[in-house]
Amino acid sequence: MTPKQVILYDIYNGGHKPQSTLECLEPVMDVLSIFKPKNVLEVGLGGAAWSILLARLQKDPSINFYGIDNFDLDSSVFKGRPDNINELIRLVDKQKMLYNIPNEFKIYDFDVTSQPLDKNGEPYSLLLSHFRNKDIKYDCIRLDCLCQDVKQIKSILYHCLEHTTDEFILLIDDIGANECVNRFIAAMELVKEGKIKPLLFTPSEAAFTNIFFETSNLINAFDLIEDKIYYETRPYIDFHYYGKHTPIIRTINCRKEISFKKSSK
Repeated sequence: MTPKQVILYDIYNGGHKPQSTLECLEPVMDVLSIFKPKNVLEVGLGGAAWSILLARLQKDPSINFYGIDNFDLDSSVFKGRPDNINELIRLVDKQKMLYNIPNEFKIYDFDVTSQPLDKNGEPYSLLLSHFRNKDIKYDCIRLDCLCQDVKQIKSILYHCLEHTTDEFILLIDDIGANECVNRFIAAMELVKEGKIKPLLFTPSEAAFTNIFFETSNLINAFDLIEDKIYYETRPYIDFHYYGKHTPIIRTINCRKEISFKKSSK
């Protein structure tokens, strides 16, 4: 088995598993294995399982991980998330020790929807204010929170984009019609406005990039990946979104013969 297959096998057998399905996790992780991000921000960190998985697969100690969650919300609603930030920090430290992960994880507890007023009396997101005086630029941001209000989600995405590198990947989780479809609607409205463009569509998660990011090499490298387990790539179609030519990756769920059975131990 390849190193990736070993790690996915561990998750399948009860490891620290993200809420996303393996059929959607694997193609996202494969894209990031090609892209190789250095500063990763997860908005809606939950139990940090997604970031832990990325650290295990990337095996790059230079990647910095940042996570935001609102612990004022009822933890019973969010499967796998500890009750408070201190418990989450302990959980992350335990996972880092278990899997020999040297990367730094910085975790913040606040509500990204808060709208205080700036010195001019204009509202701004606490997400923006928190990083206003920081030099951090993210090349990978993942949104895994907020479902109800398209306008609110767009506001958060706008603020995220103010803190990205020239080339970045923006991930939106739970995009399915029976999940948090408003996240997908918000992201596609940014596509229509020319802020971002699609890169990857899985059944439940999408990736977007800067409109000036030349993605052909990334897409070609993705096509050459041989150890796909839980997904297949759909035939290439030359898509146009809002009148703009947009090459994208599309995947469907698939479990090949190598698919793992749960251990009897």
